[in-house]
Amino acid sequence: MRILISVDMEGISGVTRWQDVITQGQDYARARSWMTADVNAAVAGARAAGATEIVVEENHGVEMLCNLLLDEIDPEVDVVRGLPRNGPTTIAALEAAANGEVAPFDALFLVGHHAKAGDRPGIGAHTISYESYRAVRVDGRAVSEGEIFAIAAAQQGLPTALITG
Repeated sequence: MRILISVDMEGISGVTRWQDVITQGQDYARARSWMTADVNAAVAGARAAGATEIVVEENHGVEMLCNLLLDEIDPEVDVVRGLPRNGPTTIAALEAAANGEVAPFDALFLVGHHAKAGDRPGIGAHTISYESYRAVRVDGRAVSEGEIFAIAAAQQGLPTALITG
């Protein structure tokens, strides 16, 4: 079983404020470690459920999508990070599978995903951009980044099996 994990930072365990997720923030370095630990927990759960291959894609736009601590992450996990990709929030691994560049996935995990723009008092509530969008809508309904990923996965017949944040 092949699992794709999309990870964002605003919904990670321990994150409670914007300062936790920006490079100048007092606890940003700690939040990177928390993010990595949350991914490792999802990886352990996936393995316990029978996963044999796991791809983790970073989707937190700070530092050019390089926030996970690679020396702390499970060494058998493939990590998609950095640029160039299609922008600060992407699903490059899912797109590669759709294009036949890699094997298809069996399930999507959304780890550390956060509240959508306008969801107050949601921690880190935004969609795609912190300032540019008041809402992103699909079929007239405001959606979160996680919902956008889940919709894109569903279009490929890929179920979303886990959402944390």
